[in-house]
Amino acid sequence: MRRSAIVIFSVLTVISTMLFSGISEDIVTIPAIIDVVSIEQHLKVELVENASTGYTWSYQVSDPSFLTLVSKETVESSVDTPVMAGSPSTVTWLFSPNKSGFFSLVFKLFRAWEGEEAAIDVRVYNVEVRDGSLSECVPQYVTILGNSSGEVEMSQLARVILQENPSTGYSWRAEVSDTAVLRLVERSLLTESDSPGVAPIVDLGGRQEVLGAPVNVAFDFQALKAGISLVRFTYSRPWEESEHDKTLLVGITVAR
Repeated sequence: MRRSAIVIFSVLTVISTMLFSGISEDIVTIPAIIDVVSIEQHLKVELVENASTGYTWSYQVSDPSFLTLVSKETVESSVDTPVMAGSPSTVTWLFSPNKSGFFSLVFKLFRAWEGEEAAIDVRVYNVEVRDGSLSECVPQYVTILGNSSGEVEMSQLARVILQENPSTGYSWRAEVSDTAVLRLVERSLLTESDSPGVAPIVDLGGRQEVLGAPVNVAFDFQALKAGISLVRFTYSRPWEESEHDKTLLVGITVAR
């Protein structure tokens, strides 16, 4: 039952994030989630904006050929009373996958006349679309995507935890999109004492052979100034490049 597997994966991700967040008040763990969906499903993103301030959400797809926008709906804070200036609205986007494969969907909150460089918030969704059909026992064809982003204060470190298997030669590397906002300060292996009984946040999947035991790797980023930055993680062998290398994005906001 594909939907059940996805739900279990999401629950484990939330539990992992909660447990790791307790490591230190100075470290904020940012979730890294890959939603595995069927090509038959619709994908839902729901965000709150306040158009009266000029700030609205806008999105980009890493590869637009993967996705079609089915609908966009805005619901005001109250149906029965006039909306006053400053009232927030809930915006819901519904997407349909066009083909199997992997893509990232990035939403940024900014004023149109200022441009996305002045964005004040970000939401990131990583999606792997599989060709298989939905099980007949799954009534819902809409899945709510998991958010791979978070916020830190200037005094805190942002931590992203991924799983890798060194015995296969594969490892994660990180690339920060805005080095004026974030700086990678440490990449470290987490021992069992660091993370007792915690499930991996990102599963390696079935593409690579499993020779040895996988390990959890922590990437710690220092906040340099207020703003937002994306971090691209690539899972590959350093000595070779392949179109099958797994990549995912994480969005980090440094509070103003």
